[in-house]
Amino acid sequence: MPKALTPLLLGNVCRVWRQIAWTTPQIWASITINVSYHSFSTLQTELANQWLRRAGELPLTIKIRTLNLNTAVDQYAPSPSSIYELINILNAYSRRWWKLDVAMPMQYLTYFARHPAPETTYSPVLNSLVLLPILGVGNDFPNVPFNAADHPFSPKYVKLSNLHVMKIRIDWKNVTTIVAGSISISYCLEIIRQCPQLTICEFDTAEDDLEFFMKPPGAPFIHHALQTLKYQDSESVGLELFLDNVAFPVLELFDYKRNGVGSLHLASSHVLGRSNCPIKSFSLQDIRLVDGDIIQLLELVPHLESLVLGLQFRSGRTPGL
Repeated sequence: MPKALTPLLLGNVCRVWRQIAWTTPQIWASITINVSYHSFSTLQTELANQWLRRAGELPLTIKIRTLNLNTAVDQYAPSPSSIYELINILNAYSRRWWKLDVAMPMQYLTYFARHPAPETTYSPVLNSLVLLPILGVGNDFPNVPFNAADHPFSPKYVKLSNLHVMKIRIDWKNVTTIVAGSISISYCLEIIRQCPQLTICEFDTAEDDLEFFMKPPGAPFIHHALQTLKYQDSESVGLELFLDNVAFPVLELFDYKRNGVGSLHLASSHVLGRSNCPIKSFSLQDIRLVDGDIIQLLELVPHLESLVLGLQFRSGRTPGL
């Protein structure tokens, strides 16, 4: 039985089951909304309102998925006004959002939390925030893609892609885990600076115009909480540039993957030595080193317990370990 349909299916069994289902808020506290060309209607919007109302005062898990809703070229796409109506209903319950997971065109992301619930005592409980804009028509970067400035959320888990990260108005000081895709090195460094409680960090960086990169004031930033760093890029010096501006004295897991063939310069290993971090798990994937580089890297991680190397030697052979 699909979990998303469970409450409605229970209500269809008989009158007694329906009465039980309709008065059990726990089974209504999670909702998945798929906005597609043929299924979305005002009826679905009203159903979402009734669904969340039956959850009582419980924290809510809300997940929304859409296609690229291009009304300019497809007469069957839902109208923008109907999408905004749905978002306004969800905003009415924003003080009880526990997990918000949205994949929509950029133009709609800006409306979430724009008009929050009007309670006089407002204490948002949002723990997890996922914002994944669907690329296509209407995806110009807005000045503020997610604005909770009036009643700032303090999520612990944040996942983002293709967004101007630091223009998302939340309380970054509470974030402990972030997964960010298509992000610039400058924003990576700003996240490190703004999130003092960060313990797990995954960056997949976009292609940067590194020629115009400026060393941020106060760098290198020393982050005293980060324990896990997973970094992926396609630039020849991207990782080195990032690591040259940070230090992680308690880092235990480091995972690096290169999108495409490229060499890793030992500037990165120099930074690992400067941080003096107790790395226990170390992984390098799809990069090119010379034999001596591996020895030099391993000398900097004496506490190592797990090692993964997927390297390309300059001679073209792959090491067998």
